[in-house]
Amino acid sequence: MGMTVTDGPAPIQEARRQVARALKREERLVQLGQATWVLRQYLRDKLPAPRAKALLERILGRLGSAEALWSTIKTALETDAGERLDWTNWVLFDEENAGKATWIDTDSYLWDVFVLLALRELNGNTKVLHLTPSEVGWAASHSADGRLWQALKQVVEDTSGKFVALIDKPGADVVSRLKNAITESAATQEQREIDSLIDKPLDQGRIEQVSREIVDAWTEAAALRQIVASAGAYVIEEKSPPDGVRNVGYFQLDRKDVYVSDSHLVSDGWGDHYGRGLAQAENEIVINDIVSQAVVAPPQEGTVGAEWPGTLRKALAAFKVRYQEPIVVLAGVQLAAWTLSRDEGFVRHSGGDSKHLLGRFDGVKVYEIHADVPATALIIDFRRFGRWHQFVPKAMLETEVQIAPGILFGVAPVTLATADAILEKDPGAIETHGGGDKTKALRDLQQSVQFRLVESFEFSVQDPEAGVKFVIEER
Repeated sequence: MGMTVTDGPAPIQEARRQVARALKREERLVQLGQATWVLRQYLRDKLPAPRAKALLERILGRLGSAEALWSTIKTALETDAGERLDWTNWVLFDEENAGKATWIDTDSYLWDVFVLLALRELNGNTKVLHLTPSEVGWAASHSADGRLWQALKQVVEDTSGKFVALIDKPGADVVSRLKNAITESAATQEQREIDSLIDKPLDQGRIEQVSREIVDAWTEAAALRQIVASAGAYVIEEKSPPDGVRNVGYFQLDRKDVYVSDSHLVSDGWGDHYGRGLAQAENEIVINDIVSQAVVAPPQEGTVGAEWPGTLRKALAAFKVRYQEPIVVLAGVQLAAWTLSRDEGFVRHSGGDSKHLLGRFDGVKVYEIHADVPATALIIDFRRFGRWHQFVPKAMLETEVQIAPGILFGVAPVTLATADAILEKDPGAIETHGGGDKTKALRDLQQSVQFRLVESFEFSVQDPEAGVKFVIEER
């Protein structure tokens, strides 16, 4: 009895089937690349219409229906088929183009091939193109500049007649039918994805990722807090803030798709700007508090020039008569830091645990703070000047937790009831979120979360004379 290719143990048969499917998939990718190349040559007037039409008829006939082409295009883009199959070095072996390598822009022309195949399929009949909404939604948003829509727009606005020349007697409605099929499928998928997003619970893993990013970015950028803490003037109070102490941070709406599983949004680093923003806010608040109460140095000593290191050296000598632990803080200045670094008494910091420490000037630590404040230099003994008191603010969302001493973070989904309450409190939000339509506004709000990241602190000055400030006029 003779054996066939399907004889043998089941694992062998399955392996053969997998190989056959893989070969078939690669064959379709090659055919898609061929169609892309021919269409490109034709649209760039490098192939005459009869020649291009004949070649495309043979190739498109092997690619199957327009619906089947979706998966092939998706495979091509997701597996970098153009690079893997070396499309950039394909040549057309005919009398006109023999031996000439031609680059293929796959992102542009793959969708042109689909549009052409779909138009040919719809022409001369009443067929309804059944496109899977999820696939159309994927294709419509595949690239930032919407290659699928560009391809369709090119056909709609084609005044040269190049596309229709590849179709036998195109019907007047064939382009509009294709446009409607894509538009309706994409709109259907968009609404499905919105429904899914609204119904999805928040993912704790994603929330924790954003939380870690916030803490990391805040820790790196919280320069003044670190300086005060290193001087022993930072106090963590495990209690609520007293009356009059403000909260600093964010209480706003944020995108829900950042905090759910299986989201299309790439959210890595989402918490970074929140952490940096919180640190920048506290830097500016506290440095302004300090500058407003520190003793003013003589005005003539504040101008930066070649004499600046000498001016600072004299001021430090006078300061050390009363205070034993001075440091120098440069806020919102550049020239002053550069001038100081060129003095022979300056030793640059070469590493360690503080990225904000520039170095030492005559043995005194010099720090630089980037903050939106008037250019200022400070000589200060933080241990005597004042204290930074960090409190625990009151939570407003049930999900809030301390992610660092005195810093609360939490997100909560915007439910229908929450959305309704937001609109009740702020009727103007109906226009902002729904263009004046309350139903649309409610739906838009439910695609959000309530985001709260706050801290509460106070810098209290004890001895203003333990801080001397120079208002810098850089020249």
